[in-house]
Parts: sequence; structure tokens; C-alpha cells
Amino acid sequence: IDCSAYNGYSILDTECQACRTCGAGKFVHSPCTGQDRIDTSSCSSCSQCKAGFEYDAGGCDGLHDRTCSQCTRCESGFYRAGGCVGAGGRVCQRGHPLPPKQ
Repeated sequence: IDCSAYNGYSILDTECQACRTCGAGKFVHSPCTGQDRIDTSSCSSCSQCKAGFEYDAGGCDGLHDRTCSQCTRCESGFYRAGGCVGAGGRVCQRGHPLPPKQ
């Protein structure tokens, strides 16, 4: 019996058993093969995005690692304001950033 379509493995060749899913902040690093009729999967910590250079584009859901996308650069005459977050990965404003307050 092929249980791969159900993210599972076969036990006793008559029944599918669900493969492991990982908890918060982790993903399935080694997939479940069901070899020897046991769950052979293992969990790893999700990748971290580089703050200020990348944003979280999804994943880290127990089955898949986090996907990080690069922040986009703003066009000439604009600067990045509000960090690098969300689907667009940037918030650009016209002008130049204000210097930090002393």
C-alpha cells in the first residue's frame, strides 16, 4: 500500500500511519520514508532571516523550512522606511532619512 500521498507510511501493508509533524519553530528535515514500517523523519529548527536584509516569505509550518526573500532596494531619491517586512519586503519614502536624534 502506498501512503506517500497522505504524508504517511504503511504498517502491516494494509493501513497508513501519519508521518511526524514538527512543533513551532521546527520543520521536517528528513522526510518520512516508512522504511522498516517506522517513521524515519526528523525535525530541525527553521532558518532565520537576516534582519534588515531579508524578510520572512513563508514556511516554518512544521513540514517546511522558512523561506527568506531579499529586501528590495528603493529607487534613487527614495529611502527604506519602516524596515523590511511583509510581501513587498520594503516601504520606500521620497527624500532622505532624518539623522538620529542626539
